[in-house]
Amino acid sequence: MGVGRFELGTEQLKVDLLGRAAVYRGERIALCPRELDLLAHLLIRHPATVSRAELLRAVCRLSIDPGTNVVEVHLCRLRAKLARRGAGRIIETVRGEGYRLAMAASG
Repeated sequence: MGVGRFELGTEQLKVDLLGRAAVYRGERIALCPRELDLLAHLLIRHPATVSRAELLRAVCRLSIDPGTNVVEVHLCRLRAKLARRGAGRIIETVRGEGYRLAMAASG
């Protein structure tokens, strides 16, 4: 990730918002725009648990739940791509609450 970019993340997982790129342990991960936005939102809110409704509002720009599983589908794809890089359980489902990143907060 280049100098002067707006980056989110921890030592091991970063998202470059301007360059629209994700990197895990130094290796770039090819993500679709919505997957990148989901990951960025989870990083912004890390270590908090983020509700499905919040992800619909922030990432999908939906103020109501239309009964779609778009969040779950994109999270499933994002998890699979992260798993291929060795980050298999980095996104946790918190039953009845939402999702969170399962890694140490930077700082």
